Amino acid sequence: MEQRMNRRRNTLREGCVASGLPKTNFTNVIWRQKRRLWFMIVNDQYRLMYAYVSKVGSTNWKSAFLVLKGKYAKVEDVPGKKAHDPSLKKLSQYSPKEIEYRLKNYKKFLFVRHPFTRVLSAYRSKLEDKNASFRKRLSRLIKQRLHSEGRDIHNGANVTLKDFVTYLCDNRTNSFDGHWEIISNIVFPCQIDYDYIGKLESADDDSNYILQKAKVDHLIYFRNRTNRATKSNDVTLFEKYYQTISDSERQKLYKLYKNDFVLFGYDPEDVSAI
Repeated sequence: MEQRMNRRRNTLREGCVASGLPKTNFTNVIWRQKRRLWFMIVNDQYRLMYAYVSKVGSTNWKSAFLVLKGKYAKVEDVPGKKAHDPSLKKLSQYSPKEIEYRLKNYKKFLFVRHPFTRVLSAYRSKLEDKNASFRKRLSRLIKQRLHSEGRDIHNGANVTLKDFVTYLCDNRTNSFDGHWEIISNIVFPCQIDYDYIGKLESADDDSNYILQKAKVDHLIYFRNRTNRATKSNDVTLFEKYYQTISDSERQKLYKLYKNDFVLFGYDPEDVSAI
């Protein structure tokens, strides 16, 4: 596990150099734009910080932090919607000096996921499942963008993964919902020195390792493992959906999420590798 984590950290460091990502004045972010650090959940008692990303098992980890906070005894006691508890302390709520101290002295971790399966998971939960209000709003945007007047997609029932991918890759789509936002656009991977990088594809082992390193494994136990919370990583299911996506469309999707592929060591041709 040590080697795995070191390999991922090295991949991230090398990717930050090679990717040509825009330089970010992180000191300026801390002192003048600290609201951008909303994604980092902080537990002061255990000196632990978690960068949460939607569609990467974040509900389980938010529940874990509620257990550490003392609001629940076990992760499975936390009702799904209650996991997004506003009482969870975010790094953006601290003063700049307090932020700098925590970034330097607390253990920091995040979980990532293969970009293609994350897009599929977002599609299935927000456009395929019965998420009525979200589905209607987004399907209306997709309909307008793709000029699909002849198709009944007002309620989202007929929005396909192909439609969704076309919408994401369209040059006019200049803002993303958090469920499919590019991870490297959220978590400052080249500015924050993360101690541990977990992957949804290996969440069982990675979660246990991080809990042990944080010395909270006696308090947190994930009965319903993060990587079993969705079927979108299943290769057979993945191919069923992505067979409708042409090679050129996959290439466009790869280019869109290229920084996540490079920084986190994912192969666009292999959705099962860790």
